[in-house]
Amino acid sequence: MKLKGILVLAVTAPVAAFISEYDYNYLDVLSFDESVLYLGDDTTANDVKPLSKWSWSDCGDVEDALKLSKLDVSPDPPQSGRNLTIDAAGTVNRYIAEGAYADVAVKLGYITLYSTRYDLCKEAHNADAQIQCPVEKGERAIKQNIQLPSHIPPAAYTLQVRANTVDDTPLAWLLASVAHSQTVSTSTPVQTKVKEIKDCGTSSAITFQDATGDNIQNITMNVSEQVDSATLTYAIVEQGFKLLSFDGDFCTYLSKSGISCPVSQGSYELDVTNDSDIINSSQSNYTINMDIHNGDTELGCADISFEVPQSPVSVTNLNN
Repeated sequence: MKLKGILVLAVTAPVAAFISEYDYNYLDVLSFDESVLYLGDDTTANDVKPLSKWSWSDCGDVEDALKLSKLDVSPDPPQSGRNLTIDAAGTVNRYIAEGAYADVAVKLGYITLYSTRYDLCKEAHNADAQIQCPVEKGERAIKQNIQLPSHIPPAAYTLQVRANTVDDTPLAWLLASVAHSQTVSTSTPVQTKVKEIKDCGTSSAITFQDATGDNIQNITMNVSEQVDSATLTYAIVEQGFKLLSFDGDFCTYLSKSGISCPVSQGSYELDVTNDSDIINSSQSNYTINMDIHNGDTELGCADISFEVPQSPVSVTNLNN
């Protein structure tokens, strides 16, 4: 019972911590419900659906120290400012000593909003909870009440929890999805148009051919020295205001255009239609700043400007 309660805290605490550390105003600007942030993943816009209510899965191995059979929440979906009751059950397969920890990440689409490492036993102690280490083997069940913050930006979050014992052997691996809102607004897909491509780099390793048009499909990338691997940093900007930024793998991005790493010297055509679908946001003009680098070494940079037309919006009540 003890460890499971601690792990439950690890699943829910990051959302509250993220809210306290970040200014959530920028989250309200975007309609994240159908966001598709594909860097580092093969998922496309057609594969991703808006998350609704609570769901979870145990992604760990049968030999893990903890195997959950039940992890329910009430109310479902969780509601800001209200108590959240978590009902969990499972099996502790081996003795768990002090020092067990969990690496937890909160994601929105494929953006990592918040990540941290929790000392599971210390978190339980600090919360003055009736769930303390060490933990003996056996079947366990627990109900835990947690007070949610009064304002959680209305969006669909994914929580990833990888827990290990003090000797770094796997304890548990959980993946949970939760929509922190009673309603989800979804937009009917519209044709977002790429209007301009502009090279913004100071390095000649990778350069981009400037282009303007009504609906640009491809961009010419010139490579002057071989690229084995690189990081691609995206920043989404509206009227000079950076909404958010995140990192991805440059080689994964190139694979969308049928280009594989290492990339030799030469000219390549990149398909930028996916870039215009990276967010499904309100009507406006946006710029994606695409910075390619290896550590602190810049390899190339491009600004991709696109226009988002007005899109019809429907609202779904998640309590139905």
